[in-house]
Amino acid sequence: MNTKLYRDPRRPFLERAEILKERLGRPRGEDDLLAALDADRAMTGMFHQFQREMALTWLQTHRPDWHEQLEEFLAHVEDLISISPTEELLRDAPVLAKWCAVHFGGYPHLFGQVAGHPRLGDQRYIATSPYFQIDPSGTWARTWSRFYVLGAYDESTVQRAKGRRAIEEGVELIRLPV
Repeated sequence: MNTKLYRDPRRPFLERAEILKERLGRPRGEDDLLAALDADRAMTGMFHQFQREMALTWLQTHRPDWHEQLEEFLAHVEDLISISPTEELLRDAPVLAKWCAVHFGGYPHLFGQVAGHPRLGDQRYIATSPYFQIDPSGTWARTWSRFYVLGAYDESTVQRAKGRRAIEEGVELIRLPV
């Protein structure tokens, strides 16, 4: 099985956000900013999702320029990379057991057996939305959409899922320091 390496696999978007933030700080035209974002397919996809999610709140009241939108997006990504959950958030968070980190579709995801998910229920194997941080002690993780409480880490989950065709081909395991 192929494995994907990140500078910091517990915060895989950290380097991407730093690069974009540095480019955003340079005096450039709108096209250059968009080109910098478009160079990273994963960040482009998340930026467009961010725009759709925010449309109901602030894009209806004003139309910020691209620079302003990118600054808002990067601030959101930085929050996802750095903010730790409260005890209350973790009490209500779904649990991901027999999990591992995988890379597919341009994004790093967590894959495992979920319990207590608000939409997916219990005991299903899922791939989460892209993940942004995993607690160094391995007790929780932050994805685009929510926090998860983490159960046992298990890299063999991906092999078993491939054998049952429960996960698509081309998925790469992301090795995490345990």
